[in-house]
Amino acid sequence: MKRNYNIDFFRGIAVLSVALIHTAWHSGVSYVPDIIRNLTLLIDVPVFIFISGMTFYYHKSMQKNINGILNLWKNWLFFLIYYILLI
Repeated sequence: MKRNYNIDFFRGIAVLSVALIHTAWHSGVSYVPDIIRNLTLLIDVPVFIFISGMTFYYHKSMQKNINGILNLWKNWLFFLIYYILLI
């Protein structure tokens, strides 16, 4: 399978934006406005998680992609139920 460099590019942007979150929230409290800090949480982490999940089961076939997303969702629900029962 040929490597998709567009996904790598967006994954790199997402990693850099997570670094921006840590900068804005830990050392930038005194000079970064609150609205910017809140926007970093609203946009960056969901994009990072979405790209990571999308590329975990990436195939050229749409049916395989849908099955991969459903399997990922099923595994997440299993983990979530297990975690809730432990608490």
